[in-house]
Amino acid sequence: MNLFFSAVNNLLSNLGYITSGFGFIVVLTLRGCIFKNRVTTYGLSQHTSLYYAMGCALVIEGIMGGLYHVCPNDANYQFDTTFMYIIVGLTIAKLIQIRHPDFHAEGFVAFFSFSVVTLITIVSIYGDERNPTAIRVVLLFLVVITLAIFIISFYKFHQWKLIFQSVQKLKYEFLQVPIRKCLLVRLLVALAINTMAAALLFFADPKSLDTATIVLVFFLLNMVIFLLYYGGLKCFHSEPGVFIPLAFAVVAIGFWCAGITVFGMKTYNTAKTPAESRELNVKCLAGDFYDNHDVWHFLAAAALFFSFMAILALDDGLAYRPRKDIHSF
Repeated sequence: MNLFFSAVNNLLSNLGYITSGFGFIVVLTLRGCIFKNRVTTYGLSQHTSLYYAMGCALVIEGIMGGLYHVCPNDANYQFDTTFMYIIVGLTIAKLIQIRHPDFHAEGFVAFFSFSVVTLITIVSIYGDERNPTAIRVVLLFLVVITLAIFIISFYKFHQWKLIFQSVQKLKYEFLQVPIRKCLLVRLLVALAINTMAAALLFFADPKSLDTATIVLVFFLLNMVIFLLYYGGLKCFHSEPGVFIPLAFAVVAIGFWCAGITVFGMKTYNTAKTPAESRELNVKCLAGDFYDNHDVWHFLAAAALFFSFMAILALDDGLAYRPRKDIHSF
């Protein structure tokens, strides 16, 4: 098989993502059977379509990651990253939808947004070599503008038409709802964090941090911000049933820490010559077959599965609370 694939072990280790994705889908199906007869006036609305999309995206990530490892290089790196963007984007959308069941992204808008992100990363493959500064300026400007638009939309319950109104009208719209000033402060803090991250990433070495990775960092950063925001408000309102999701989260964090540690142990470098890259090689970590990168695949797949489980069980403690008494944030 090595006659056809550069590293068959890297290809096979992507099966971890496929297994985790199908495992999550099975959990969703069993959970649906358990809760199908639950009284609908209690607990949060059970919308599982985005959860199923997350599971399917994880399966496809395994397939796309395997395709990338057939012949890993900068040109087909987007095979490996595209569904990473989609997984994180779906996770953020689901976290918003949990307390806002009326929230939904139109199919055209959602897929167009992801296609723009993917197009930027593909263009950056060639732009990073020729003019990385211009590519990063355009990219980071688009990131900050997009976040600003999202803040206006989220603050005003997704009223996108406000974006095109005058500054004075926007000021009036914000100030006429005093009860949401606290939310505005939180959203502006998130925008400030992203702006600082954009400033720091602008000066990163293009050889060590390519544009595709920068885009992924922004996706992950905003997912973490929203998770902390959501978890913090749950604790602030003293909502019950946090032990099980917390246990899943601790296990997920453990896998993430182990995976990132292993991922940092570079055993090859495609940017160097074959002879220079071979100097970084070490013995396989598992079964005299799987190397560091393979172990990263397995650990990341487990981490994603338990991360999904933590989000899925996040509000199970509210299952017997009247829906009218549940806070919306």
